[in-house]
Amino acid sequence: MKVKVGSVNYTVEMLDVVECDGDKNYFGLCRYKENTLQILKELEVSRKRSVFVHELTHAILHEAGFDDHEEDTANRIAKILHQVIEDNDIKQIINNLK
Repeated sequence: MKVKVGSVNYTVEMLDVVECDGDKNYFGLCRYKENTLQILKELEVSRKRSVFVHELTHAILHEAGFDDHEEDTANRIAKILHQVIEDNDIKQIINNLK
């Protein structure tokens, strides 16, 4: 799967283990240099979706120039962004704005 963030195409990877700096206790990870969003495969569907939106939020912040953003910032934005995506047909709303 691919998701475009700004001008960059990120690959979404479902992995058996998501590891960062030797720590294998991650649900997800955004790797900017590799343009990947990694999601732990074994998660329940609603958790996978939440983790995806969280990692997508990291990519959005990075591509917007916020390279040193806080994890708390990504958490707060992702919670609301996830709700907005899940509860609204955004594409239809945008297309109806004429």
